[in-house]
Amino acid sequence: LVALAEAVWGQTVLAVRATSAYAGIVTVALSYVVGRQLFGPSMGLAAAALMAFSRWDISFSRIGMQGESTPLFTVAVFGLTVLALRNGYAGAYAGLGLVLGASLWFYGANVFFLPVVAAGLAVVMAQHRAYLRRHASGLGLALGGMLLVAAPVFADAIARPQVVFNRAE
Repeated sequence: LVALAEAVWGQTVLAVRATSAYAGIVTVALSYVVGRQLFGPSMGLAAAALMAFSRWDISFSRIGMQGESTPLFTVAVFGLTVLALRNGYAGAYAGLGLVLGASLWFYGANVFFLPVVAAGLAVVMAQHRAYLRRHASGLGLALGGMLLVAAPVFADAIARPQVVFNRAE
């Protein structure tokens, strides 16, 4: 995304900061959508306000840190997971897999987000066994999409683990 911004604005501080600022804005908007989807318009506004005034969204989106993508991907994954489990839309599962896979391209520490998502889905499936039967093909689609998008990152992690995991260490 920074490379795209640099193509528009050149190799400037504006290009770097604008990228994370836009990610922060989209995160706030997605927080509204997810909050509204779960609890209605008032909670959507509350979720957006909490995200807009949260420390990481203000700090990271202001100074151009690549970590600004983490809240964006977290909210997107949560929203797509809820949409997929509630409605069973194949597009929601595909989007979930693509967003999970893409999150690994943006910030190395997001690799630790995958087990958290898997554990959360495992808890839901264990509590509601019918979900597993009903959503197995969708979860397979999400897994396939995630593996497809993240394959180059996984290959790099195998070939050069010290580079991929150095931030987490």
